[in-house]
Order: sequence, then structure tokens, then C-alpha cells
Amino acid sequence: MLACSQIAIGQARMWVFFADKGFSSPQEVQRAIDREESRLLSATRQRLLKVRPAGQLLTQADLPVCSAYLQAIEQLTGLMPHALCRAANAASYAFSPQQIKRVRELPFVRETRPVLSFRGEADPPVELQMGKSSYRSLDDSLFYGGSYLQNVLENFPLAHDAGYSGEGVFVGMLDAGWNNLDHICFDSLEIIATWDFVNGDSSVANDSSQMGEGSHGTKTLSCLAGYDPGNLIGAAYGISVALAKTENTESETLIEEDNWAAGIEWLDSLGCVIASSSVSYGTLHTYPELNGDSTIITIAADNAVARGMVVVNSAGNHGTWGYPGDKMSPPSDGDSVLAIGAANPDSSRASFSSMGPTYDGRIKPDLMALGVSVKVARPDSVAGYTYNSGTSFSTPITAGACALLLQADPALAPMAVYAFLKATGDQLANPDTLRGWGIYNVWQAIQDVLAGAPPQQQISLPDKFQIIGIYPNPFNPDVRLVFELPAAGDVCLGIYDVLGRQLAGIVQDHLSPGRHALIWEAESSSSAVYFLRLETPWGIQIGRAVMTK
Repeated sequence: MLACSQIAIGQARMWVFFADKGFSSPQEVQRAIDREESRLLSATRQRLLKVRPAGQLLTQADLPVCSAYLQAIEQLTGLMPHALCRAANAASYAFSPQQIKRVRELPFVRETRPVLSFRGEADPPVELQMGKSSYRSLDDSLFYGGSYLQNVLENFPLAHDAGYSGEGVFVGMLDAGWNNLDHICFDSLEIIATWDFVNGDSSVANDSSQMGEGSHGTKTLSCLAGYDPGNLIGAAYGISVALAKTENTESETLIEEDNWAAGIEWLDSLGCVIASSSVSYGTLHTYPELNGDSTIITIAADNAVARGMVVVNSAGNHGTWGYPGDKMSPPSDGDSVLAIGAANPDSSRASFSSMGPTYDGRIKPDLMALGVSVKVARPDSVAGYTYNSGTSFSTPITAGACALLLQADPALAPMAVYAFLKATGDQLANPDTLRGWGIYNVWQAIQDVLAGAPPQQQISLPDKFQIIGIYPNPFNPDVRLVFELPAAGDVCLGIYDVLGRQLAGIVQDHLSPGRHALIWEAESSSSAVYFLRLETPWGIQIGRAVMTK
């Protein structure tokens, strides 16, 4: 593990992106791949086999950052990296301005970029999100106690009754630490490994003289894997876990994205099949960056899924911030990341729950689970409980659902897990950018898995051609037209001004059935109202967009 690097006065945390992995021939690359594959843990190998051919488990992109490049930077600056990100081929350092300039001149350095940081946001206050005061009458379940609603809303009790608890499934969590692992609800929990990426040691508790505070992780872990009959039952109480502390919650200190990127690659190396992350990086990035390909943490998350790991992330608690601050947070914008919103007890969307679409027009969130007044372990008591709200809690509940599906069929690839859950969503026929595919039914999804029903057949195709939306609007410099097709066909997008004159930009394509987005790059156009005319075999529809400069 890398040691924690402190930031001195005059220093700034920077990403260094490398031009390559340091190999001079295909033979060297293959030897490195063979060497890396020989080091894979059995659990990691089995997970990779779900998504890659047996003879091609690894590629050059899976190789670590070149050690010779790291040594050269150490010789130049005297510094070791704070974190490494294999997926982005990058390392982070705390540099002085002079050191940054010298590092940029190295021939193997492609670019440098600041490590983005933000101040953590508080979960929404429970008293403002209670909903109907009578819903806790559901506490008459003697087994679940006050955690009954957070289990029954997604139909966990029937799955638990049938013997599904997540047993044999290895889940990793990324959070702010765990200050109370002695809580009674964790007595039967198997903790495989822990690492603190903030302070650089194996303790994820609240240690004196160290940065960070772990009450948040204690709470999220309890609704995922706690087990205290009569008081609290976690969604997947039979799992084993690895815990990665990646957030520094001290009010005077900023949280940095390099810890998260290093954390998920550590969970990957251990063989975790699921990563649950209740992290919200929404204040770090602009809306155009929420396109699934821009942020370091989104790249790292999508890479983990490409290596066979289910990645479940909170959509964020920005739903009341106003456009575009109300959009989901990275890495939830990743096309391979399962973004989870928060539902009220009556199944409606909680007002604070962040929404979509992504900047390129994809639906987010993907699914919903209870995120209002969720029962969790008290961080300051070994036997007490409290209630909290936020997508931070709907997320581990959904990670638990994924664990139950993987217990039913360990061979399921990540996208199949997502598809089986979405196929049971209460908005399957009409997913939207507020609730996604809606609240899932985990017991129904398990039955579908056991029946071998292909999820792609369960998810209905659109029954008609329609424009879903135009994003962003107003726009600058490009705009995305999102639409659905009931079958494969030719489409033509024409751009017109208010006088009906056709502009030069026309997009033509043959597309498959389902949801699509076409992009008009309008950098050379002036501020005005434009009309986007989409012609298909099923008719013509016109959308209106405003460009502002």
C-alpha cells in the first residue's frame, strides 16, 4: 500500500497522466500481462472469467502504472505518489509549483491535472422527510423491527425466508470510515480486509491524531449487512466485506477523488464482486462533465465493471438544488454504474434525490430504494439505533439486492445483475430521469434468475417512436436529442432556424431499437432559437432548443 502523503504549504495535489505503460515491444507487454495474471487472487480470476475469455483475462490497460516512471519522478522531486489509478494510467502527488513544472517536462508525462476536492455534504435531516407518521406501524414484524419497511419495500423478506442472505458474496464498501464495528449488529459479520486511504494504514476507525470520522460508514454498513433480530436486519446480512476509508470528513479538510479511485482498484484486487459507494462528488464537476467518460472516478468505476465487478453508487442528495446542480453525482454518470436514488415510504421520489439525465442524455438514476428514515446503527452506542435519510442508505440496500442475486447465480455478469433488477422495476414500461426504472422487487428478480429468463427479453422495447428530451436546454456549445425507436430504422436529424431555413448540420444514421441520443455540435452558431426535426419510418417529431453564448 502507498503511504499517506501530507500536503504542505505551497503544495497542491495533482494527477500525473502517463503517455504509456512503459513497454517498448509487444513481447514485453505479453510478459507483463502473464506476470500480472499469475498474481491474480482466485476470487479475482473467477470474477474476470464472467466477462472475459479464459485466454484473455487481462490486457495492457489492466497493467499497473509503470514503476520506472514513478521512480523517475521520485528521483526528480523526492516524492512518492499518494495514489495510483491503473484505469486512468495516472498517479497523484502533492507538488510545489516548481515541481509541477519539472514533472511536466518529463518525456513520458502526457499531462497533469489538479486532483479535485470538495467539502462533504450532510445527509438530509430526517425530521423533514418522515412522510406519513403512521408508517412505523409496520414494526409489528418481530424479526425486522424498525427496519421492516426498508426491507419490505423492495421485497427482501420473501428472499430472506427462502434462504437468500448474500452468503458467500464478497462486497467492498467505500465510505468515510467505520467508528463502531463493535456494534452488536456486526457481531456475525466477516470483515476480510480494511484500509484507510486518507491516513495510509489498515485502521478504518476513529484513531487519535488521524484525519476523518467514521459514523457515516457505520450507518451505511448496518443497513447493508447488520444482523440484530428484532431491531435491524440488513439487506444482505450473510455477506463478507472489505472496507475502504476514502473520505476525510473533517470540516476544515477537503475530500479528494484520488482516494476513491485507489480504493475501488484495491477492492478489485481483493476479488470483491460488488462495490457499494455512498459518495457524492456533485460539487466537483460541471454538467458537461457528467457524460460517463470525463471524471477520474467514473473512469475507475466503469473499469471495475469491465473487470466483472458490480458497482453501486448513490445518485446524490442534490434534487432541490436547481438545474443543473440537481443532477446525479459522479461516478453515477458511468454507463456501467448502477446509480441509486432515494424513495419515500410511499414509493415516490424523495425531493432531495438527485436526478438525470446524464449530459449525453442517458437515464439516471437507474433504480430506487427506500432512502427516507432508514433504520441504522448508532455510531455512538454498541446496541443503539437511529433513523437517517439520503441516497447514502438506498445505495447499500440495493448493493444487498445485488448480493442476493449473485448468491442465486454467482456466474452473473454485472450488466446481467442490473438487467434482472431493472426488469422488476415499477417503472419498467416508462423509465424516466426522476426514478429511473423505479423500485425493484428483489424476490422476483431472484426467481427470474433461477428460471434462467434472459433479462433482455424481460425489459420491454419502446412501443412507439418519441422524443424523450433535449439536453441541456438552453445549451452551449452542443445539444443532445434523446429519443426512442420501437424497431431498427433510418433516422435523419435536421436543424432549422425560426424562419424555417435548414442549416448545414444534418445527422443521418441507421439505429437499433431502444433509446438513443444524437448530438448537434453548434460551436459556430449564434445565440438563437433552433428547431431539431427528427424524421424516422414512424413519423416526424420536432423539438425546440435555445443556444446562449
